[in-house]
Amino acid sequence: MSLLTLSLLIIAAVQGPSTADNVRGSLSISRQVYCRGDVKGDFLQLFVRIRLHNMTGRPLVVPPRVSVGRVIVSDVDGAKDPASLLFSMTPESLSSDNPDPSTYNVLPAGKTVTFQTSTVVPVTRSTTTHDVLGPGRHWLMLEVSPPVRSSLGGHYENLARKGDVWTSPVRVGGTSFQVDPRYTVKDCK
Repeated sequence: MSLLTLSLLIIAAVQGPSTADNVRGSLSISRQVYCRGDVKGDFLQLFVRIRLHNMTGRPLVVPPRVSVGRVIVSDVDGAKDPASLLFSMTPESLSSDNPDPSTYNVLPAGKTVTFQTSTVVPVTRSTTTHDVLGPGRHWLMLEVSPPVRSSLGGHYENLARKGDVWTSPVRVGGTSFQVDPRYTVKDCK
């Protein structure tokens, strides 16, 4: 066995299999709050519960929280018809606050972990356009991410000894939500 082959086997053993293909996710909306926006429209803050199921067959090392990397909204049941995509957006401010590696958890094979987070979508009382949602039912999917692997520094190898480290974004969803034409806004922070 060559030194190069041995090195590649060692690297593969440390990284483990791709977690993006081995993590299944679902989401549900626990609460909706309409927030005051600007002249273009307001914002609907969606408080979501994200459940990730470890399908790897091995322990999976997960952070204590996730970031929403992409918000995908379409007509109801848009997952069945990609042509019904209304818009896809990246939240303006993704948290660069990475959790302490000592707070990561080991999720046994076949088990599920739940995260609570929120995201916002632009809304209006008038018609849906390419960048704002009007009244009616819509379909939500999220792409969620763990902290960037490089932010773990030398801690990555220690975490990898406990199991496969979740490092790839995972698309979760979808679920439907309603934009009420007579919504009332609050001043949100």
